[in-house]
Amino acid sequence: MKNLSLFILVTLSIQIHAGNIYKGAEIYSNSSVLYGKFEMCMQASNASGVLSTFFLYKNGSEVQGAGWEEIDIEIFGKNNALSFQSNIITGTAGATINSEAVHKSSTSLADDFHTYSLEWTPDYIAWYLDGVQVRKTNKNAQVDSCYKPMSYRFNTWISNSIPWVGAFDVNSLPLHQFVESLSYSTYTKGTGDNGSDFTLAWTDDFSSFNTARWSKANWTFNGNLVDYDPANASTQSGKLALSITPAAQTGFNGTAPSSTCANNTSTTNIDTAPSPRVWMNNHILQCSNFENASAISITDLNGKNVYIGKTLTAIPMEHLSPGIYIVSISEKNSVFSTRIKVD
Repeated sequence: MKNLSLFILVTLSIQIHAGNIYKGAEIYSNSSVLYGKFEMCMQASNASGVLSTFFLYKNGSEVQGAGWEEIDIEIFGKNNALSFQSNIITGTAGATINSEAVHKSSTSLADDFHTYSLEWTPDYIAWYLDGVQVRKTNKNAQVDSCYKPMSYRFNTWISNSIPWVGAFDVNSLPLHQFVESLSYSTYTKGTGDNGSDFTLAWTDDFSSFNTARWSKANWTFNGNLVDYDPANASTQSGKLALSITPAAQTGFNGTAPSSTCANNTSTTNIDTAPSPRVWMNNHILQCSNFENASAISITDLNGKNVYIGKTLTAIPMEHLSPGIYIVSISEKNSVFSTRIKVD
């Protein structure tokens, strides 16, 4: 988790309930897995200074001299929760190697549930938001270093790194990160579901807290302004609630959102060709299968709209600078997306 990750869990054994005035939450798996696909339906907190996360972590990475292995999804609460960070952390405690990337969303990740996917294989690590791949790190030294089983974890916390996450305002409390579901698929290269490399193993719908799968944290770490308190991790109405509260007001006492990822606009690819597709900027992208489209947009990888049109069968590309873009075509209640590369 950013450069602060070199501190994470290093001092767990001596910082059990260290006395922070704010309480957060973390749940962690009782077992570890090697490779696979994780897909979760999640709604983040919306407040500066706060992070809503899912990450993979090799237990014991914090031990001096041990190899560090961690893969992150960290949603920033700052700036209306419009971005999240992906990261691979390797190296050793005190000498970690980070490869952070920030991904922008066109809508707040705290206003509704969104689907996040993380694929971890021996050959690559990839991140997706609502079905659109936002990053893929192909086989390199960091991917090669993530080769041992890892636990999987959700947490929400307040960082003291203002340049990274923004300044925290106590008046924003209480705050809640909600998770509707988490699915895990094993890595079965070439023999997976629907021709993929992954085979569904299980789905947790959080209708209750599965103590066979999960435990609740009760520690903190340097740079974290909260202690993890088991009372701030609970389930209600088919949702996992991870809360940040004042020390005297732990627990989730509200009503979990009724919205789900299933109610959101669906996202699929509009073609099966390798991504990104390559188009010369003096050509047009044909969309003959989408005459009924109600809207067509092109955004860059920072989430900035560079083209918006309606009911078109062809998108002129000549005004686009070279680069990678996401084309989204709305049709009734669905949005079809693909990545293109303009040369």
